Amino acid sequence: MGAIVFEGKLPYELISQRPPKAVAEDGSVTLTLPVLVPDAPAQSVEIQVILTLQHAADLAAQLQPALELAKAQNRKIDSQVDRSDERDAVSRSGTSTAAENPRSARVQDPPYE
Repeated sequence: MGAIVFEGKLPYELISQRPPKAVAEDGSVTLTLPVLVPDAPAQSVEIQVILTLQHAADLAAQLQPALELAKAQNRKIDSQVDRSDERDAVSRSGTSTAAENPRSARVQDPPYE
């Protein structure tokens, strides 16, 4: 088995090439993560992490809540992008709506004398 040397600043980002897999082996769980490595001959390598039963159970317990939170974050990002695209379209057309300019939708107070 080869050595992995990380260079640069933490945290290291390992981009998955294919879905990870987990298999039971000899009373533990082996997690295999295929990741992109531009300098590798095949452009990707498989990193294997052997987990004790307790570590595998701890990870499994964290995955579902993390997945749900990541989905919620993606929905929020998508809605922000959609609103930004809408604002860009409105600014290109030269019109505005009450959503972009709430003061235009209200009756203005008369100036103070």
